[in-house]
Amino acid sequence: MSRPAGWLIALGIYRVGMAYGQARESTRASLIAAALTLPFGLVLFGWNDLADAASDRDNPRKGTWLHGARVDASNAGATRAAVGSAAALILGGAVALALRGQAAPGLGSDRGSAALLAASVALAWAYSARPLRLKEVPIVDGVCSAASISALLALGFLQGHPSLQVPREPLAFVPAIVGLHTFATVMDRDSDRSARHRTLAVRIGARATAAVALGITLLTVAAIPFVELAPVIAAVAVFQAAVMAAHVAAPRWLSARAAFVVIGLASAGGLAWLVFVYLAA
Repeated sequence: MSRPAGWLIALGIYRVGMAYGQARESTRASLIAAALTLPFGLVLFGWNDLADAASDRDNPRKGTWLHGARVDASNAGATRAAVGSAAALILGGAVALALRGQAAPGLGSDRGSAALLAASVALAWAYSARPLRLKEVPIVDGVCSAASISALLALGFLQGHPSLQVPREPLAFVPAIVGLHTFATVMDRDSDRSARHRTLAVRIGARATAAVALGITLLTVAAIPFVELAPVIAAVAVFQAAVMAAHVAAPRWLSARAAFVVIGLASAGGLAWLVFVYLAA
């Protein structure tokens, strides 16, 4: 349910933030890293699976270790208990950090880390659960995904800085994240439509949504000459746009699911390169 593959992505983004912030290893940094595995995965994906139980019954991607289990009457109670416990654990840690409230040179800000942890839990709830259910607000759903990723990056950065200083480079990649999230709704259009989930793909159709996702991604591509993106990140953005364009031009030749898998593998490879090679150099 917590998508163990997602733990690696969350930890990778967090470590990139630590590298940008030149953070030293500390007990706090290690505890936050641990919170970003099973607890955060349950909060982020468990709430989503509970809210999407109706559509997930018809979603061919569900029921796997990569995309999570299906929630039904037999396991809904246990899932709610697990998600609630994980949220309480993270929020309890945030309160403890806020009460400590230190900001030592090279060790960053307790209160800033606490605020980001609490905000991440709140955003996960607002994205999936009613009454807000931001997942069904087109484009805003993608912005939520970008905000969640940005919070992980900022959490890492704050392990080495007393305050958050936002550089332009990560902001330039936000449209690519929004575009990829928007593109993902194409794969779930049929199951979402059956469950009356009003995603962008349900509202305007699969091919039009893919074209919108491509247009949003191209905003990041257009920004590349004007910001100092890491070469691997710039390459991922260009590759994502190219694959999306191929799908829009020939959807029968390259299905949305195949395109998403290819982009996902490239993004994971780019993140791994960024963490283990580029930032380590």
